Amino acid sequence: MQSELLKKNSFDFLRLLATIYIVFHHSFELLLSKPQFNSIGLKDFRVNLEVFALAIFFSISGYLIAKSASTSKNIIHFLWKRFLRIQPLLFIVCIASILIGAMVSIFSFENYFQNFQTWKYLRNVFPLFGIEYSLPGVFKGNIGDAGVNGSLWTIVMEERLYLIISVLFFTRIKNFFNLILFTVILLNTLFFISYFSFKGSISTYFSSYPFQFALMFINAAAFFYFKIPFFKTSKIFISILLLLVIIFPSLLVVKVIILPFVIIWIGCQKSIFSNVFYFGDISYCTYISSFPIQQMIIYNFKNAISPEKLFLLTMLFCLPLSLLSYNFIEKKFLNLKNAFWDS
Repeated sequence: MQSELLKKNSFDFLRLLATIYIVFHHSFELLLSKPQFNSIGLKDFRVNLEVFALAIFFSISGYLIAKSASTSKNIIHFLWKRFLRIQPLLFIVCIASILIGAMVSIFSFENYFQNFQTWKYLRNVFPLFGIEYSLPGVFKGNIGDAGVNGSLWTIVMEERLYLIISVLFFTRIKNFFNLILFTVILLNTLFFISYFSFKGSISTYFSSYPFQFALMFINAAAFFYFKIPFFKTSKIFISILLLLVIIFPSLLVVKVIILPFVIIWIGCQKSIFSNVFYFGDISYCTYISSFPIQQMIIYNFKNAISPEKLFLLTMLFCLPLSLLSYNFIEKKFLNLKNAFWDS
């Protein structure tokens, strides 16, 4: 059962929108095409929609993961809750991918299952140290990409960020507040320095998109820790903030702060969409299963399918699958979050 907090905000709706857009974007990307509308904003101020969708994921995750850390009994309890949310379904998706891969691989069943790369794919169940994108001989004829599940790179980042949060939130030192503040300031400073100076590989890394998304996660977590009053923040203030960025596009450099702030503010508002997951949270299953489903559809259509049709077929598969997944798999595991701790 969802917490009272989640019943009174729009976080679920934002995650659903972001998930649907990622599926939409991949429908074009996997067919080497581009959607007609892939950015929003004015002429001199446009935000890539894929970047915005991922910003939604990482910002909301950072904020709610910080909340989860604050309500956990200890670091083991926190990591246990994260394990239950991510690993069980990820394991099922990985096993399903291997089995489906055996049916479409250019290799025989025997050669496929004797190939070390097949079993190496199980590394994705615990992607903390990296992931495997391909299975032997699988989807090699697909036009855009032979990867089985290109969405998993974000899970790698998420799990690494969980460890960072666990260290920051459960390191009980005298100057704990200063440790959090120093970490946030340091990481943002590295980004800003790198953004204006691309003189080396280290500098380039700190302005890369993966680092920016990680920073949005950290900043959103800091917003929770420092108790930013999003529920009380004025709509006028948010409007002025967005207007300033539109008038002065150069302010986009602070998107690692502005985007998480605006996203969390919107998420904290109650709306008619607050109970969008009344029948079950479909976002996680849709996100991690849609890519291999899309690849399978492309394979069966022998690349002769439009991006729009691919998107619609993928959602027709994913929506009922995700509802079943949440109610009969994910929720069962989530109910174990306090199994070894008092409620």
